[in-house]
Amino acid sequence: MRGEADAEDCSLATAELVLDDHYLYPGLDAFFAMVRTIARTGAPIPAALLTRAAELTDASSAAFDAANTFAGSIAGVNEILAREALLAGNWCLSDHERLSSGQAAEIDRVTAAYPAITGSAGAA
Repeated sequence: MRGEADAEDCSLATAELVLDDHYLYPGLDAFFAMVRTIARTGAPIPAALLTRAAELTDASSAAFDAANTFAGSIAGVNEILAREALLAGNWCLSDHERLSSGQAAEIDRVTAAYPAITGSAGAA
């Protein structure tokens, strides 16, 4: 019985794995289903998914300040939330928690480079 279900899941997965240039993000349930299907069936990882992973890594590096040993992590997250109007500003409880030198420019860069993951895709 397990083999029959897997065959059905695999045929459904094939359709799910076809990604075009307009693909941004599936819903979380669909995303996790796609990842499980890839892991279970050994299907190739779509290039768009690998690209998105690299973009998320780059954006996370800016937000969490990897270039400065994560010194501006809290301020970086607050800065992004403030830019999305989810916080009134990027203030932190501790005065020593501030954006690192160059961190704001990195956040600017990833925001411009990856509008689909930074929430600014529909802002223009």
